Amino acid sequence: MTNVAYNLEGFESTSPKASLVFQNPKNWHTAEADGVMVMGIYEGPCEEVDQFGKTNFKFTSNTDGLSFDKDGNEKPFVAGTTVIINTSSNIASKLKNIEIGTEVAVIYLGQNKLRSGPYKGKNAYSYDVLVKK
Repeated sequence: MTNVAYNLEGFESTSPKASLVFQNPKNWHTAEADGVMVMGIYEGPCEEVDQFGKTNFKFTSNTDGLSFDKDGNEKPFVAGTTVIINTSSNIASKLKNIEIGTEVAVIYLGQNKLRSGPYKGKNAYSYDVLVKK
């Protein structure tokens, strides 16, 4: 197959401009980063469960943002991007009573040691979820 040059002036792509970003707290930890994972509209839990049988959470970003790859390298994204945040009991409990369609900011706070329960002494990812009034 040859690469043929086309004059595409005046044409616009039908592909959506927004992309998909997976916010994995492990990658944020590798980057030694904390901060806003997404500011935007909470779309609710994902319909499909992940490879571990857990439900992740979906957002539509209304601002440009930042993600990290598995090596801790920055990966910027633009407003309109669909952002999936990997689940944890901490974020799940904070999103439990937030209605779909609510504008939120999800902030990754890093890790902390669990003080009780079956995983006492283990590190867990911690978040803050702010709701726009």
